[in-house]
Order: sequence, then C-alpha cells, then structure tokens
Amino acid sequence: MNLIKYTQQENFLNLIDIYKAHKNILYQEIYQLNSYDQILNKHGAYLVWNTKQKLENLLYIGCAGKIKSKNSITKQTIKQRIKEGHSPRRFSIKNNFFGLHPLADYNVEKKYKNKVDKIDKEKIKDQIEIYKYKYNLSQIFIEIFYFEDVFKSFSPKFVERTLLDTFYRDSLSLPLGNSQ
Repeated sequence: MNLIKYTQQENFLNLIDIYKAHKNILYQEIYQLNSYDQILNKHGAYLVWNTKQKLENLLYIGCAGKIKSKNSITKQTIKQRIKEGHSPRRFSIKNNFFGLHPLADYNVEKKYKNKVDKIDKEKIKDQIEIYKYKYNLSQIFIEIFYFEDVFKSFSPKFVERTLLDTFYRDSLSLPLGNSQ
C-alpha cells in the first residue's frame, strides 16, 4: 500500500487499526507511562494521548528511526527518543511530566518567552499553545508501533507522516505538540 492509499482510509482511527494489524509492526496498546523500562529499545512510531483514543485528546505523534540510506537508519530508538526528549516536546519521568515547562512553580510567562525565543532561533514552527501546557505523567497515555524490520514495507517516518496527514484531514488541525 502506498501513501495515497493509507491516507485515503475512512478515518484516523481506521488507519491506526491497519497499522496495529500489520505483520511488520509489534503493537503496544495504550498504557500509562510510569517508567522508561516499559518502552522497548526499537524503532517505530508513537502517539501521546491525554485520555484513551479520543481524537481531540491526541497530544503528539512522533517517531524514531528515520532511514538515512538504503542500508542505514538513525540510531535513536523510541526509548532513547522519549528519554532524551525532543525539544520543545519532551517527557521527564524523573520530574513526572510531558510538556514544556517542567516546574509548576516556575514563572510561566518568563519560561514561555524563553521558549519562544529559542524557537525563533531554531526556526521551529510549533503551535504556540503547546508552551502553555504541562501534563503530569498520570494524565497521559502512550501507544507505540514498534517495527520488526525498518527496511520492510515502510519506515517509522512514513507511519508518522500518514498518521499526521490523516489526523489533519479529519480534524483540520495537528495534535497540540506537533509542528504546524
């Protein structure tokens, strides 16, 4: 199946079901993230929800394992990606949050301005709304699609892209943590 066929699915949740059933994907059901040990050291795509599978509650769609060449893939796995974070979206199990401002008692306005300045420097075009949010890990759920073989069928980046495209088609916006 090619990109057009994947994005022509009836809706976003149908597309998730297709990926869940794919023979090259090991699916890890939605669960509450309490430890990095719950995440396998594999490449794939992941979704971050603030409640179980309601389209308007999807916070972020990400992936780890971009193909660099015919026989080469980036070394970062999903476990490493979530552990190290991805500026400006990141997880911190130690500080118990997913979001942008890690300390609740920190001056949000000052922190918000610093993040916006950093984005301008890096030319990242994130939805500014994400800078107002911080979710305790007890409030979020993660769903993961691990790849058995990244070079078979399609890549994690392909899955991420088709999920984002289909999500956008269904809701006319992207998840809060994804770039515009």
